[in-house]
Amino acid sequence: MTNLNLRKIAKLGWIKHWVGYWALLNDFYLGWQYTFGLKKKLGQGLNLAAFVSRKGYSTAYLQMDDWRKFGNFLALKVKRNPKVVDVWCANLKLQADKILRLLGNLKSSRVNATGYRNFLRAFYDYGVPHRAVKVVVDFLPPESLKKYLKKLTEARVHAEPVYAETENFMRFTASQISKQTGILKEHVLYSTKEEFEKFWRTGQLPKASVLKKRYDSSGILYSKGRYRILTGPRVNQFERALEKQPTGTGVLKGSSAFPGRARGRIRVVLDPQSATKLFKKGEILVTGMTRPEYLPLIRKCAAFVTDAGGMLSHAAITARELEKPCVVGTMVATKIFKTGDLVEVDATAGRIRKFKS
Repeated sequence: MTNLNLRKIAKLGWIKHWVGYWALLNDFYLGWQYTFGLKKKLGQGLNLAAFVSRKGYSTAYLQMDDWRKFGNFLALKVKRNPKVVDVWCANLKLQADKILRLLGNLKSSRVNATGYRNFLRAFYDYGVPHRAVKVVVDFLPPESLKKYLKKLTEARVHAEPVYAETENFMRFTASQISKQTGILKEHVLYSTKEEFEKFWRTGQLPKASVLKKRYDSSGILYSKGRYRILTGPRVNQFERALEKQPTGTGVLKGSSAFPGRARGRIRVVLDPQSATKLFKKGEILVTGMTRPEYLPLIRKCAAFVTDAGGMLSHAAITARELEKPCVVGTMVATKIFKTGDLVEVDATAGRIRKFKS
């Protein structure tokens, strides 16, 4: 299932939806939910979703027009029935509390098939209001955004720990399975969702060599709950087809998360833990997407820029809280800027301009 028409894929136009340390198995779950599960729960979902994953670090892409149709669909629901915002926010908090309690219980003992399936149901239940809340905010007209932003932000912040705790649980589960199968724990989570379900019945995973190949480099294209998977060198071509290519003008554009202007040297950070001591006060932080562990760096930076994210991304929420210039959704900032580059961030206009040193 690798006969993808990369030229056709490139012509579709994509946005970078999220980026972070997230294994391929999680991408399979999200791809299924985006392109199948959301429609059953919300009345409309996404037609396409793509993922590229290498060594535990994944990027999710959504087709541009598809994304806009979904966002506008959610915004129209709010226009027709404003109370739906309260429903989504309340459900997001409820499902966040539910899955966090469950994860706490599951990590107190050995994970079995029943426990894992309970987790997966809770994960899917959580994903529906999470996606609705996080997406709709970027499609509301200004008057509605002003009215609902505080409420949507509060629900999003309440649910912030879920994905980090989910990652921890997946690694906890992989560590147990690694001891049982002899496969490296990092590679365990490069099974497909069907292979992982089979493991709970048979105790068997794909060959270690297959999982290692996926761990090194893999890509998925999801459509209507079904997928095609790539491994090896062709993943690079797949990724280039999904990425917005720089224009060569020296100016990169994104969305303003909080206005302001700053000038300084860039530091590109993908792993905040390894950069804590290196990061200097006043530098410009450039990353794929921020999470709570980035907060010490955000406090020190003069401004920050992300590849992915919208108005309810962690970066945007934190920028508003700290009143720090921030541009999100640039798609390729981590690809075209290097640590040490001198730039000016005009977060009011959503632009980053590079200068000669």
